[in-house]
Amino acid sequence: MSEALGDADNSPDDRIVTLYQRWPPGGYGLLITGNITVDRAHLGEPGNIVIEDDRALPQLTAWTKAAHDGGAAIFAQLKHPAGSRTC
Repeated sequence: MSEALGDADNSPDDRIVTLYQRWPPGGYGLLITGNITVDRAHLGEPGNIVIEDDRALPQLTAWTKAAHDGGAAIFAQLKHPAGSRTC
């Protein structure tokens, strides 16, 4: 699943906050996010949200708060790219 609601910098914005404000009143107790990518070089699709560092911390906090304020828990689904890198 992917909401594809990342902004031009692949950060969460008000659209994702609004979406996660709408679901808890419908009775959802646990919300599992769409793919959150940890490496912007490997997006699954345009609009994927990327978390590589703390630059989007205020938006991530607002996103989480939207779910919690509605009474739901939120679980981040991380997408780790399986590129051709070797360890």
